[in-house]
Amino acid sequence: FLGGAVTNVAVHLSSLGVPSAVASCVGSDQLGREARRRLETRGVDTSLMQAHGGLGTGMVIATIDDEGDASYEFDTPAAWDGLRWTDELGDAILAAQVTVIGTIACRLGSSEGATSAATISAVRSAAGEDSLVMDINLRPPWYEAGHVLALCRGDAEDAAALAI
Repeated sequence: FLGGAVTNVAVHLSSLGVPSAVASCVGSDQLGREARRRLETRGVDTSLMQAHGGLGTGMVIATIDDEGDASYEFDTPAAWDGLRWTDELGDAILAAQVTVIGTIACRLGSSEGATSAATISAVRSAAGEDSLVMDINLRPPWYEAGHVLALCRGDAEDAAALAI
């Protein structure tokens, strides 16, 4: 199952006949090609998806314990940590009625080679408050709530700390 809140929104909007696109980064691997194929089969525009030659397509293993609580194991780093800002991405955001962004890809700072946090901060700024939906997804051990709150507020200086 592809999953991820942002991907789920795009797939469900497409099933209702609403044009949707996913901007993400997958590996140049079979899993990345399969993810792209599945989205296209469901009518989701994948033209904003990037391929990372050095990192594999990200996977998350969810484990449910006896009490029904979930824990998650993330591939780290993964291709989605390498999402980069492009002119095409900026143009798509400006043209979109709604932009939905997730925060999972903000879990690593650029000091670890990740670019997604800075890109997501730029997406947040470009989208504007009236057309932005954020999936705030705090998963230990990576997050400090202050970093995600800075991104939500749109405080450029604080949000830039996400990319440190």
